[in-house]
Amino acid sequence: MNTDHENSTVVKPQINEVGGSARGRPGTLYWPMLVVGVVALALRLAPLLYHGLGWALAHNDSLRYVELAKGLQSGCGFARLIDGNCAPPEVLRTPGYPVFLLAMRSLRTALIFQAILGASLCVFVGYFVSVWWGEPAALIAEVFLALDAVTIIKGSQILSDSLFQTILAVAVIAQLGVIARGRLDRKAIVTLFGASFLLAAAIMVRPVGILLPFLAPLPFFFLPRKNWTKTLGCILLAIAIPTLSLLAWMARNAAETGVWTISTDVALDLYYYKAGGIVWYRESKPFTVVMDELARRIGRPSANDFEDTPVGLTPRMTRDALKILLDHPLATIIMTLRTFIWLAIVPERAGLNILIGANAGATSYYAASGQILARIRELFKSPLLTALVCLQFFLNLLLWTGVARTVLLWRRSSAREIALEIIPFAIAIAMIALASGAEAYARYRMPAAPLLAILAGIGWAGARLRSGENAAQTAMARRATGR
Repeated sequence: MNTDHENSTVVKPQINEVGGSARGRPGTLYWPMLVVGVVALALRLAPLLYHGLGWALAHNDSLRYVELAKGLQSGCGFARLIDGNCAPPEVLRTPGYPVFLLAMRSLRTALIFQAILGASLCVFVGYFVSVWWGEPAALIAEVFLALDAVTIIKGSQILSDSLFQTILAVAVIAQLGVIARGRLDRKAIVTLFGASFLLAAAIMVRPVGILLPFLAPLPFFFLPRKNWTKTLGCILLAIAIPTLSLLAWMARNAAETGVWTISTDVALDLYYYKAGGIVWYRESKPFTVVMDELARRIGRPSANDFEDTPVGLTPRMTRDALKILLDHPLATIIMTLRTFIWLAIVPERAGLNILIGANAGATSYYAASGQILARIRELFKSPLLTALVCLQFFLNLLLWTGVARTVLLWRRSSAREIALEIIPFAIAIAMIALASGAEAYARYRMPAAPLLAILAGIGWAGARLRSGENAAQTAMARRATGR
């Protein structure tokens, strides 16, 4: 019988292995974490206050999202409203983000909500890390995410990346929290099913979420199993929730176009960027020339409007792209590794250039990891942009160094601790790998950013996983002190 609990006294947590006042006094750094959250919110609202909606709609994808939201509002179904007329059914984008825009009173409201989501995610990441690895690791993780320039810039535009990043991160952190508790009880099952619904929502926000059903059952394999039949049922249901979301949208597209796909973006990316990158690497032509040549192969005049490629061409594009990739395996491996490294560390330049009005943007479309000297020459036109890009590069190096330190700690970590850290590591690597190709630029690193921040915080703090008892005591102490 726990007499301490009955007398409502606070049980002080034991001092963790890695010392420090945060472990001895739980919640000591809680207010600084909130301050970082406020700074994160200010940074995410600043572009809107400075530039207004013109900046928010500067990206090519933004107008299409707005047209889809207007189409939903005007009775077009999931189709764009262009000049007052309904376009054909949309198969390039998934409906999640246009529905999000439709739910907002205005585009400005949507941007404010995105900023709040981004700042809240920073605090949520900090809180999760503080409970299981301590406040120093939490504060470092939160700072990395709060200062992530790509997240700040793209989150202040009408783009789906911020919403997808938040949904995916919350789902993964919820799963990690269940694994950390180490109990497959009712609370755990409800949480994991909730995470599955979030993964289903993420699939509807961005097609890159097509692999997320495989993530849904993962926590069940790291939890004690008393009843295999019950556990197997939970695993199947957890997989079914996001899978049904995926299949339902693929069925809708098949009914509308006759092609079974979640999005034509999958085929377009594979053809123009993955396969196009191999052609560019082998033939040393300008990437825009390569794209135009690929367009003419399928009967299109050029690649200028490649996003509007008829859906009936996508099966052929997929076959041709796979043939190019398989016919040149060495080039495929080299380009994948090269663009993976590029995407992992490349700073945000184009959006930042527009945001600060530096007039030092690219004069041509470059394939990822290509024309580095030309990029640098263009960058040097603006000392301010150069300084901000160098700062981003430095922070990215610090981030990955922290991640590497965490990986090195696995040599003396428990299996449970390794599981809690290798899962976000594997998901982050997978998100970057999926976007590795000629199209890779900093925006596509956003889904991995919160997970990499968690790992970097753990690594730089040299933190070790707290026991379940210590973590519970930390949470109790916080509630009692109001921190």
